[in-house]
Amino acid sequence: MTVGSGEVFEDVVDEILTALANPTRRAVVRALAEGSTMTFAELMKVCSVRDSSTMKHHLTKLGRLIRKCEDGSYALTPVGYEALRLLEQLEDSLSRLLPLSSSPRPLIVIKPSKRHLTLTAAASAVAALVTGTLLNPYLALIPALVLGAITIYSLLSGSRTVLVGRNSIIEVRSTILGRSERRVIGRVVGVEVNHGSVLEALGLTKLTIILSAAGGMRTYVVGYVEKDVVERRVSDIEDLARTSSQHDRYVSIP
Repeated sequence: MTVGSGEVFEDVVDEILTALANPTRRAVVRALAEGSTMTFAELMKVCSVRDSSTMKHHLTKLGRLIRKCEDGSYALTPVGYEALRLLEQLEDSLSRLLPLSSSPRPLIVIKPSKRHLTLTAAASAVAALVTGTLLNPYLALIPALVLGAITIYSLLSGSRTVLVGRNSIIEVRSTILGRSERRVIGRVVGVEVNHGSVLEALGLTKLTIILSAAGGMRTYVVGYVEKDVVERRVSDIEDLARTSSQHDRYVSIP
């Protein structure tokens, strides 16, 4: 790399870092990546910018990350798409490192239960046995198929562990086929619980976490968790949401 090309490279790096340093400009890049092209008015609406001069300022700061099309709309350039890829990689890395490096306490650890599947399988097995014994073996076919389907699903779905931090959720799934991870980026702002009559009978609670992300509010369904565990620790999740303006804090659900 020559001296001249090195200077150009540094200029591009500085421009990308400056462009991505602002949340509104990051929202513009994400919006254009999802919608291909967008008008000035559409970008103002998506990015919640009310003043047109402010929007113009941010578009100017984006520089070579965006381009203006012939019809007046805006689109990402190849540099813009590469900047978005780098941003996603950075967020992915931070979702791993920040909870482990900046907090003396562990992530919230939640292990959804399969009790509803186990009880359904047991009920199907009993129904198949009683029907086949007292009535007709052929009538036991449907409950037996249900039992087999639930058993196969349980084996293939494996177990899930959900790790909840203030700014991300990591879902770890272990099956007979291997281990996989899924990350959901967003700030935890609340939690919803659903008991219901059937869940009450099973001793379970449906747990849903509410997140705030760049695209707005979203929900993450944790699944069915033992009622006593949720009752002991759901306040910790709410406390986690209340500390959004403070340093990261993490608690454990055994």
